[in-house]
Amino acid sequence: MPVDLRKLEKNFGDISVDTLTADGALQNNSGTYFEGVSTNTTVSGETDIDLNTSNLFRHTVTDNTTYSFVGESAELGGASFTLLIEMGDGDYTIDWPDSVEWDSDEAPTTPPSGESLEVSFITYDGGTTWKGRPSWSSN
Repeated sequence: MPVDLRKLEKNFGDISVDTLTADGALQNNSGTYFEGVSTNTTVSGETDIDLNTSNLFRHTVTDNTTYSFVGESAELGGASFTLLIEMGDGDYTIDWPDSVEWDSDEAPTTPPSGESLEVSFITYDGGTTWKGRPSWSSN
């Protein structure tokens, strides 16, 4: 039998869960946390990754794409998200925000047509700087 989290008010260590919002986010005394999953979205051109909607994104790239990270989740101090990129038919470029510091000091190689890349990002300073790291590639 499922538990109705809307009625759950319990202390877990120093995190006090207060409410569960309509979009599935847990709100507590430290901010908001949720594991929202976006649907597979076709992207090209200027593309926002909106941290208000999700922290797990899946994009099919169909033309040259320039990403930006937006949303108040980044403004909470710390935030993280994962992006799965699936390349459509064609050789396209992906540009990242200047605020990303890559684990290897270099952005990951854009996968060829039909291949995939998963990238994880984390910020400790409200989105001023993002640490980026490729976590998986199909090529």
